[in-house]
Amino acid sequence: MAAARQRMERWINARGIGGLPLLIAAVNLVNVTNTMLSAQKDGVDREEMTTLASQGSYATAAVMSLWVMPYWQRHAKNLAPLRGSMTNVTGADISAWKVAGQSSISRIAAKLASRVAGLAAFAAIGAGVESWQIWQQRNDSTNIEEQQALTAKFFMTVGMTGVSGAQLVGASLSRWFAFGWIMAPWAGWAMLVLSAGYLLFSVLAENYRREGVRLWLYQSTWGKGNKWSRSDTGNNAELRALNEALLEPSLKLTPVTTLGAEFDTSRTMSPYSPGRRVPIIQGYWVQLALPASLAGETITISERLAAGAWAPSDSVQTSPSSEVPQQLPESVSYSADDPLRVWQAWLSVEQLPEGQAFLVEVVYDEAIYSDSQGALRFPFYKKEPSQGNGVVETDKRYQYADSSESLSLTLPKA
Repeated sequence: MAAARQRMERWINARGIGGLPLLIAAVNLVNVTNTMLSAQKDGVDREEMTTLASQGSYATAAVMSLWVMPYWQRHAKNLAPLRGSMTNVTGADISAWKVAGQSSISRIAAKLASRVAGLAAFAAIGAGVESWQIWQQRNDSTNIEEQQALTAKFFMTVGMTGVSGAQLVGASLSRWFAFGWIMAPWAGWAMLVLSAGYLLFSVLAENYRREGVRLWLYQSTWGKGNKWSRSDTGNNAELRALNEALLEPSLKLTPVTTLGAEFDTSRTMSPYSPGRRVPIIQGYWVQLALPASLAGETITISERLAAGAWAPSDSVQTSPSSEVPQQLPESVSYSADDPLRVWQAWLSVEQLPEGQAFLVEVVYDEAIYSDSQGALRFPFYKKEPSQGNGVVETDKRYQYADSSESLSLTLPKA
């Protein structure tokens, strides 16, 4: 182990790689590794796939810089005779070196340009993809302050895309134009300022983000949003929204699959590839998490989720078994410190055939809360149950749309 560490230190020292580039590369690799592990465990949806693409490009660029930067520092400022004067390798275009008979210098110049082009391409892809993602987040934002912070963050990543794009264009035109400017100090200072702004506006956007009770406080009569009027109708709607925010359940849907005998060749690059085996859905684990404050109260769910039991409070943070259950586990007992009550049920493929949307409505007993609009209802809907990270969001458009038989559940007390 010590010998391996010494060899690594010699390799780093020989190439003049400082600690900061190594730290940046390590952080990027950790980010993309965590995202890939999360994707492997929970699956990915479109947004997470975009994040994975952006982080992967950033990580590739950071790792490439460990190889590109030392090579540039070692060769870019070397002098060679050209048209009667001594010129830097990057102070002339590649064709000029060839015409002057400096074939070895032209090869070095070509290597410098191509390596920077590869580095800049991945950096531009990462920043460009993230810019698109930030703009989507901005459009979904619920308040002006968050929108402003995301707009500023968007311009930071657009600036990073522009710097990397300029470097890529300069490197691509190195055959006809001098290209020393693509790695001049301006690029480093620009990326430093843009990165600092990116971090600042990321913190501000996160600080201004509102959801749940925080969103209700902003929209309430005490907040700036002032969504509801001071009439009886407005007060009732405001109180109902508060209870929905405080008592909202969450639901996670995890598919259980097995590999079938068929092969999908639609995405193969080679005509000789057999493709990948098509997974077959065998069923789904449904994990319904409810706040512990409802202990002893009764809720109503779809009878399709009858094949279940009360699971540990922290079980919703992990994925259930990846196999079809032969028998269901027994319900657990909860302690006073457990924040959730988790109903974990098995939903067979006969109950939710492939291609059918998932819809389950959770209805609270009127004793929990009720007004002129009736009891609290939380419809969970997902168009493609087998896709994404498993989290199913509530969608009020599907209230009263679950026509299946109902099942009453009483949440266990501690």
